[in-house]
Amino acid sequence: MRLLVIVISAIALTGQTAQAHSVGHNGKDIVKQYLYLKANLDHAQSFLAEVDVWKVLPHQHNVTVIADPDIKYHQNLARNSWNGILNLIPHRRQWKCIHHYEGSWQDSGSPYYGGLQMDLSFQRSYGYHFLASKGPANNWTPIEQMIVAEIAFNSRGFYPWPNTARYCGLI
Repeated sequence: MRLLVIVISAIALTGQTAQAHSVGHNGKDIVKQYLYLKANLDHAQSFLAEVDVWKVLPHQHNVTVIADPDIKYHQNLARNSWNGILNLIPHRRQWKCIHHYEGSWQDSGSPYYGGLQMDLSFQRSYGYHFLASKGPANNWTPIEQMIVAEIAFNSRGFYPWPNTARYCGLI
């Protein structure tokens, strides 16, 4: 199975639609793409906060673009980066359903961690970068937990969550 990964071009960052390309990948590619998009999003939000115009949350898509070219550029950078991050998680709705039957996103109850209840072996196999940099999954954002689940999904489907995936009608 191939995953659709968004490649943000310079044109996309100036306000036009991002170009989507189906590319071969492994888990490292997805994590690198996420880190790149997250850095762009953080940079844009930081810039916009300094000029006191960033008044909407990143999950809202109705960012008003005003005339100043620097502000317009950073608003588009934020919007396109956020959309790129969301496109790394094509099964977002399914992960949210599984999460509904699992623990809190910050659940630190060993042996399962986070909102998708990943054990340490699973985290080492599919989310090594996040495990090494942030500790167990309960320290990761929900987006990062879902990215790791997507990486595992490419080889295992929803089977690491047999009961909750059945509750959600996924297996």
